[in-house]
Amino acid sequence: MESREKNKSYLSIISAARDLLWKFGIKKVTVEEICQEAGVSKMTFYRLFVNKADVAEKVLSGELEAGLSTYKGIMRLDAPYGEKVRQLIKLKHDSTRGIGSEFLKDIYQNGDGNLRRVFEEYSKQSTRLFREDLIEAQKSGWIRADLNIDFLMYVLNDMSNKLVDEHLSGIYPNTQDLIMELTNLIFYGILSDTSK
Repeated sequence: MESREKNKSYLSIISAARDLLWKFGIKKVTVEEICQEAGVSKMTFYRLFVNKADVAEKVLSGELEAGLSTYKGIMRLDAPYGEKVRQLIKLKHDSTRGIGSEFLKDIYQNGDGNLRRVFEEYSKQSTRLFREDLIEAQKSGWIRADLNIDFLMYVLNDMSNKLVDEHLSGIYPNTQDLIMELTNLIFYGILSDTSK
């Protein structure tokens, strides 16, 4: 019974932390607010997590792992590349719903070393997989033959700077709209005519 309660409390804290951190950023959310949202005591929180940074790291790891797993599943589908692209764009839309610029700044600009490390580890792995998939899609004629994949990877790597650019983010009503604009630009700018 204790194990199930602990698991339930753990999941409640992770869910509450994700909602709050995603929206307001790490610095603006307190442990008390996470506990209140999760319906648990601070004692329960500290039994399960070292501190707010610990829960933030677990939230980020969980989101990145789920996204990577879903990406791999989409790429294994027996479907035209254009359909895979549509599903990848939907994945990006769903996974960024409600994300705020403060959370992105916490990771990209002001974040502690552990969050940055977690993000960079998943980013390195997903970048490698994505590059391999792009090369295969290009060989199969789904992506423009004249596209330099290394150029595209460079641009993708630089996109994180665009997400925290205050001028650019000011053009969009929310962070998710900016993310989706960049995502659509990349994906629909690379497809050959046969993919659309």
